Amino acid sequence: ETLVATAAKAVAVPRADKLAESLLPREEFLKQIVEGGNPDATLGVVPAGGQIALSRIQAQAGLRAIEAKRERDAGKLTLCYGDQLIDYTTPWRRAKYADLLVEHAGVAMRDMPAVREKARQLGIEESNKDDAVVINEVFEATVEQHLIQPTFVKDYPAELCPLTRRDPNDPTIALRFEAYVANMEIANAYTELNDPAVQEANFAVQLRGEAEGETMRVMDEDFVTSLRHGMPPAGGLGIGIDRVVMLLTDKQTIRDVILFPLLRPQTK
Repeated sequence: ETLVATAAKAVAVPRADKLAESLLPREEFLKQIVEGGNPDATLGVVPAGGQIALSRIQAQAGLRAIEAKRERDAGKLTLCYGDQLIDYTTPWRRAKYADLLVEHAGVAMRDMPAVREKARQLGIEESNKDDAVVINEVFEATVEQHLIQPTFVKDYPAELCPLTRRDPNDPTIALRFEAYVANMEIANAYTELNDPAVQEANFAVQLRGEAEGETMRVMDEDFVTSLRHGMPPAGGLGIGIDRVVMLLTDKQTIRDVILFPLLRPQTK
């Protein structure tokens, strides 16, 4: 199960290559609904006047659900998950992607020789991968294990976020953030990119980074066409409900909480 940040993987779904096409809702359908003037009918698409605010997401990232099971200790909101005591008291920590990489990997995000050397030290194959892919694999290997307490990670490298609008003050940064609790990503949100020319160029770059034989290594022409019809400012939000339920019920595996898991066909 994975939360999605690319055009081909737009929602949190189980990954099964043979079933990928039938399981993954096409992102352009969501865009067509927004362009048709009814964004409230879509899952995880929030009109936000061009940008989506961290403070707005905090109310939607499971805090209300936690209220039903909270423990009060000097005004704090805490809940056990495994052997960890998670403090959900707001405001949650907000940290930049690049700062976390320096803190836990000891390398600067834009120092690619150092990042690639770190990847090799970690046993990550990096020679045939784009810079952004290597950066993110180092991030996953060194940073995510430390994101135990609720944290909003913001300012992602733009190359990792082909669907996301760039920061007008720094086009190398995407207007995106993710929420982490107990080493798990529980939410992904970003300001939607609605420029079809930029989106098509981003897809072209993304495809160069996909491995040969990858199921989704194809230009999504329908998606770009839907943008050409005119998309208003919007923000995308995806919350991993199963992971939120795991945190609320202290379950260590998603199999214990998922409503409709993929099952092998019964043999006669």
